[in-house]
Amino acid sequence: GESLKEDMKYFGYGYLKDESQAVPYIPVCIWAFRVMAGLGVVNGVGGGLFDPDAALTREQAATMLSRLAGVMQKPLTAGSAGFADKGSVADWAIEAVGEVEASGIMNGVGDNLFAPADPYTREQSILTMLRLYDFVK
Repeated sequence: GESLKEDMKYFGYGYLKDESQAVPYIPVCIWAFRVMAGLGVVNGVGGGLFDPDAALTREQAATMLSRLAGVMQKPLTAGSAGFADKGSVADWAIEAVGEVEASGIMNGVGDNLFAPADPYTREQSILTMLRLYDFVK
């Protein structure tokens, strides 16, 4: 396709909640989207939508990291989330949150909280990618 919007539709996603939020064609983003969607690492935000401009949440990141490890044939250690706020983790993310915790990929944010809906910061992404690299190597 010639745009991220067309590529998202190819994989069965609508573009955004608000079609006026179009982003310019960026070849690297399209390539990365194709690869990650094709591998099943990313699959949208529900309702057939993919929202590339939304902040990534900690529970979304946990899910993507777990799927990525599986794609690399190095599944994360099974475990149950032990955080005090595990009841606020989405059903689709609870298994992955337990896995990233048990594998030492993601930690809490303090006070035994995971904060599943909080933004996944750049600093957190760097640390978790390094931990994932150590886990799979």
